[in-house]
Amino acid sequence: MAAKVTFETFLVENQVLTQDLLANFLKDSQARKVGLFQVLIENNILTEDALAETLSKFYQVDYAPPPLKFDVDLVKKIPIFTLRRYKIIPLAKVDKGVTLAMVDPGNILATDEVRRLLKVEIKIVCTTERAITEALGRAQGSGPQVVQAKTQEVHVDNAGIISLAEKVLDSAFKKRTSDIH
Repeated sequence: MAAKVTFETFLVENQVLTQDLLANFLKDSQARKVGLFQVLIENNILTEDALAETLSKFYQVDYAPPPLKFDVDLVKKIPIFTLRRYKIIPLAKVDKGVTLAMVDPGNILATDEVRRLLKVEIKIVCTTERAITEALGRAQGSGPQVVQAKTQEVHVDNAGIISLAEKVLDSAFKKRTSDIH
């Protein structure tokens, strides 16, 4: 059985980096506690688009260039914090599944979470973080919504506070907001 090639090895074998540069970037990545992807972009080794295309070749998935077209109904079925956390967005229903655009196609936790939420098979495509951020902004309207509780005179007791908090959270959840102030 052949050993699985890592993305780092793939970069060297495809002459994106030398072994020495890779070692330096990995040290930098660990020292600063940031991902290798970020270090490669910051050092102008790859653009964000070139990184996504390279990842798509490594994982043998399609590349979805920006701007992304997505199914709003599918987006509504996944909590916004999940979409932002994993840097993903569902694009379309296909056969018995869903096409999911993601920054890191190797993120099994993300695909498992979407599979659990939607109860369908997942077809992965790779895209840029910028494309995901822009698409999520469009999906939410003009960006993150902020819900502010209207101040009113309330009789303060534990039941009242709990009730008010539940109303604010329920309203925020229904509007799929990302911030409550």
